Amino acid sequence: MEQLLAAMAAVGDGDFSVQLPRHWEGVDGKLAESFNLIVNHNRRLARDLALAGDKVGRQGLTRHRLVPANRQGSWAEMEQSINGLIDDLVRQVIRPRGVRVHARAAPDRFQAG
Repeated sequence: MEQLLAAMAAVGDGDFSVQLPRHWEGVDGKLAESFNLIVNHNRRLARDLALAGDKVGRQGLTRHRLVPANRQGSWAEMEQSINGLIDDLVRQVIRPRGVRVHARAAPDRFQAG
């Protein structure tokens, strides 16, 4: 249980590299398996968010979205929320009051549309 508590504290601090041993058996093994699955979901979502931030925010690749990862429940809702947020932001950039902005252009380059 001390190892589980330490792993949970690490994840609470944002360390998604933590894994519990796979050789545990019984209830301990089930706890470790569930914990590792949750941490893996968090790690993947964090990686996907960082990639989307880089692709959309820094590189201007406005068609990039989080790739569906067979997440279920709130995991899938978070994924859909991020993709929806990107859609909404891109729509605002493309059509703010009749002005068309080239998403890859420098911020000061606009084209009337």
